[in-house]
Amino acid sequence: GRIRKAEAVELGARVGESRERAWQTVEAFLAARGLRLGEAQASALGRRAARVCREQGWPVSPVRHPRFGTVNEYPVEALEEALTEGLG
Repeated sequence: GRIRKAEAVELGARVGESRERAWQTVEAFLAARGLRLGEAQASALGRRAARVCREQGWPVSPVRHPRFGTVNEYPVEALEEALTEGLG
């Protein structure tokens, strides 16, 4: 069934679903792909993903994080585009 973001279960990575769009934090996105970035690089990836979201009119969703207090979840498509841009 469809999982509401408020009911998302954390299994080492926070993933939600909204209107058939998968959402992840930068940390969960990288972990799911076996990628490791330093804190500054991960932050830059998040900024690029936020820009992609603004350009596409997609929302960004803040979620609680044990270390940083609050981080954003982004649509996976935005994270994928941001990662591709970062590699270019």
